Amino acid sequence: MIDCTTGKRSGAPNCATLALHATPADRDRTLREAIAYKGVPATLVAAGNWTVNLCGDGLGERVARALHGRVVRYDRG
Repeated sequence: MIDCTTGKRSGAPNCATLALHATPADRDRTLREAIAYKGVPATLVAAGNWTVNLCGDGLGERVARALHGRVVRYDRG
């Protein structure tokens, strides 16, 4: 897996971590791990062999459209 972070501190607006995965199964495993913890704020966008974990909720749809991905939604309760 390769990670790339925007450089903004976690929790800051517009922070994002991009991860490239070797296989779709690796991508799916990363998504399952990311949504396993209730109450952890995150917006996830995924497609192909990559995922983007965004700190800002409002960025998910914009990033998904720009990168032809999908927002992964889950109940944070």
